[in-house]
Amino acid sequence: MTLAREWIISLEMYYRNIHTQSSLDVFYYKSRNKIKATGKNAEIDEVIRTLRNDIAHCGMDFKEVHSANEIIAKAKSIYERMKNLLEESEEQR
Repeated sequence: MTLAREWIISLEMYYRNIHTQSSLDVFYYKSRNKIKATGKNAEIDEVIRTLRNDIAHCGMDFKEVHSANEIIAKAKSIYERMKNLLEESEEQR
């Protein structure tokens, strides 16, 4: 899920035409963390962040505990949504 979120931010940077010389550039990394996803990217970004936290905190959010089957189903749906976003971005080229 962490890599999925990085991919969404990379896609957002692509849409906004943001470039950098090196991903190791410390200023690039700091500015990248400030980029917020928009549109369809924002919708999936929120789902990814929530799911990542569910996995990382092992269901310790007692207000909204999700079963392993729910988490697996959400993860599968994220894969499909990301694949669709990629296809849409390729069509826009």
